[in-house]
Amino acid sequence: MRRIKDSGAEKVALLGFSAGGHLAGHVALTALPSDPERVDAVILSYPVVSMELDTHQGSQIALLGETPHAAARAATSLDRLVTASAPPFFIWHTANDPSVPVQHSYLLAQALAQALAHHSVSHALHVFPEGAHGLGLARAAGEAESWTALCASWLGHFLLTDQRVQQIG
Repeated sequence: MRRIKDSGAEKVALLGFSAGGHLAGHVALTALPSDPERVDAVILSYPVVSMELDTHQGSQIALLGETPHAAARAATSLDRLVTASAPPFFIWHTANDPSVPVQHSYLLAQALAQALAHHSVSHALHVFPEGAHGLGLARAAGEAESWTALCASWLGHFLLTDQRVQQIG
């Protein structure tokens, strides 16, 4: 992030899919507002959010090992890392994702909504009724295909109008 910003980028948005969504979310939620690594927006596609749920064990084992302590699971769960200084999030998922249940996205959206109630943490959550895991750009994937247009609209509007993002630069 620092190198990208040092190269002249005024605003940086992260995009992550599945376990990469966990990584992007973790980067975004652990940087302090004054950090050069701070991102301005985050786009998560069917992300792994919680290390406390008994789903997507592969991600949990890869990150935390075979028998992680409860404290480590909580400390790496995105929904537990949301603070008032969280950047804006765009999240999308499919309701019937067999690999990463939609509950992951709902947990993060709920944490962001609680932060929004008391602070200016913006987010959008789109849950599409159908679609396999790993859709990527979701071309020819039914309703989920619209995620890219929805995201482009959100990102364009948000980065042009949100004063908090304007001040971070």
